[in-house]
Amino acid sequence: MGAGDDEAYINKDLDVEIRDVPVLTAGPGELLIRVKVPKIMGGEPRNHRDDIAGYVEAVGVGVIGFGPGDRVVVFHQMFTPYGSYAEYSVAAAKAAFCLPNTTSFEEAATIPLAGMTDPITVPTPFVVNGAATTVGSFAIKLAALSNICPIITIAGKGISFVETLFNKSKGDIIIDYRLGNDHINEQLRKVAGERGITVPGSNAGLINRPAQDRAKLRHTEFGSCIYNLISLGLAAGWFSGHPYEVAKGGLAGLEGALKDLEAGKISTTKYVLRLAETPGASN
Repeated sequence: MGAGDDEAYINKDLDVEIRDVPVLTAGPGELLIRVKVPKIMGGEPRNHRDDIAGYVEAVGVGVIGFGPGDRVVVFHQMFTPYGSYAEYSVAAAKAAFCLPNTTSFEEAATIPLAGMTDPITVPTPFVVNGAATTVGSFAIKLAALSNICPIITIAGKGISFVETLFNKSKGDIIIDYRLGNDHINEQLRKVAGERGITVPGSNAGLINRPAQDRAKLRHTEFGSCIYNLISLGLAAGWFSGHPYEVAKGGLAGLEGALKDLEAGKISTTKYVLRLAETPGASN
């Protein structure tokens, strides 16, 4: 990346400053990505966000399956520099997948982190708390595709969206958390009966964690397989991204979008931005 390319820096008050950034190159096993659309995330850390859709600009030594010009979706390694709020980013090739021409960059940018945060073991009934979130909705989609039922979802303002994701004829239900904890517990007991309910945990970002205990195949390899499955699903039409809204103005619109998220103005949908809309951008 040459001088004059832009990266957004966010301070503790959610004020955004656009800075020039140094030259980036793809290291061994990495891709240099020309960012087209990142997903905007609230919370901490505010800088170096990780959900990216764009084009491969260059490939590092040892990379197979990708070449310059490929449309890709990338999960940048969490808590590291050179993330999604910039014209270019670097990421591990194993944390990327090819994007079919039928899927927009905007839709694709909603997928990377949430697609790696679904539970691996699935008890039944399968309980999805926060069902209208990106993670929750992807968990429901993948469970339904695997014929896992019943799916017990917990949601609030996004209930109408969640209703589009499952099959009531298989016993799937929605519990409105706005009616209080007693209502949630009562509905869960009705469904579970004597079986009880296990709420599965999940982990984010494990695709970028190296193998441990001398294992050759761990999170990275498993995650890479899942990403390729998602790519196939997008191409075949049986998987899709999350509803989104475009924050206007590229990186110049990032500050307003972050403050909207902080104020709770966005619920079911996700904010994305188009780097090409940044004033003066060459992307």
